[in-house]
Amino acid sequence: MYIIDLICSLDAHPTEPWIIAGDSKGNIHTWNYQTQEPMDSFEVSEQEPIEAIKFVARKQWVLAGTSDGFVHVYHCDFVTEPQRITSFSASSFDSLAVHSSKRYVFSSGWGMTLWDWDKGWQCAHDFDYVANEVAFNPHDANSFASAAYGANAEIWSLDSGRQEYDLPGHSKGVNCLDFFTRDGRQYLITGSDDCTAKIWDLQNKSCIHTLETMSPVTSVVSLPDAPYLITGSKTHIVHVWSSTDFRLERIVNIGGGMWSGSDDLGRVHSLVCCLVGSRSLCVGVLRTKNRYCLATDELDLM
Repeated sequence: MYIIDLICSLDAHPTEPWIIAGDSKGNIHTWNYQTQEPMDSFEVSEQEPIEAIKFVARKQWVLAGTSDGFVHVYHCDFVTEPQRITSFSASSFDSLAVHSSKRYVFSSGWGMTLWDWDKGWQCAHDFDYVANEVAFNPHDANSFASAAYGANAEIWSLDSGRQEYDLPGHSKGVNCLDFFTRDGRQYLITGSDDCTAKIWDLQNKSCIHTLETMSPVTSVVSLPDAPYLITGSKTHIVHVWSSTDFRLERIVNIGGGMWSGSDDLGRVHSLVCCLVGSRSLCVGVLRTKNRYCLATDELDLM
């Protein structure tokens, strides 16, 4: 377990054993989870919380989105000193998403904006739409999904910039989403404040299963190399579900207080499928009420 005060955002490298986190004082922290040792820490912005953080592995970049609406781009190979490449204004946002093959990054929040790094981080398209989170489709480079502040998820075309269809069914706001495949078909999992996660068949554009939890679902992730779906909720509970038949496989109590409706103590802040070559996760959890302290735990799912 790693403990760092005031962690706001979390990501993991797709091929290297590296975990990265941003804190509320504008610092970035990195760890090697194989050696269980910290790697580096550096300041991005003085006293501006890092609300979103992402690796861009193929460019050896780290993106850090701060609460003043700026995205800071760093070259980080974790051998030499991190070098700031540029910073640009993305207005207010809640999350960042990196395209797996194209030159694009999405910022989402009170708007969804597509940024083109080959054109000096110019805005490629500005979507007049409010979303908690955006996810690029890993099997269709022209498709992405958004988690609405309202009760729907939406599927969009990247080329046309138009919404193709929506997925109504939740009774409260959608917080998070992720794509996954099962038996050669593509699905979407969405997590909501209505205390459920829903499974959507994207071919039929319909909900095929509802996963019920005891509190709002704040994070979802699919494990690409293992048949599991993970949901994190506004308590200290992580649920592990089968992506084959959607049965509950395991409940993991990672500590903290029970959700009371107004207290975020114990909230699962971020879930990341992080351990290369294994079935483990990195989890960020609110530990103390007054300090907004988060911890990361490795959960063995073998």
